[in-house]
Amino acid sequence: MTNVESQSGLVKDFHVYVFPNPTTGNINITLTSNATFDGKFEIINTSGQLIQKVNFKHTNNNTTQSVDLSNNPAGIYYLRIIGENILKTRKILLR
Repeated sequence: MTNVESQSGLVKDFHVYVFPNPTTGNINITLTSNATFDGKFEIINTSGQLIQKVNFKHTNNNTTQSVDLSNNPAGIYYLRIIGENILKTRKILLR
């Protein structure tokens, strides 16, 4: 177990920032963690349908990815961050 894992095996000291939120289309997703891992961002609508998926590799303290939601109708969406020992969800409001 490394210093960034909790006893359950989940990475701690892992933070997710989504901005701007609410948005009119483009969002930036920034991850901060000392862990190195492969993962994916999933954008899901309120019906549970996968709208978009982006794979990423987090190899340093910060990873930033831009995602364009402008081709989708206004409403609430969910960003799910999935990686080795990582699972986070954030709500996104698209205007």
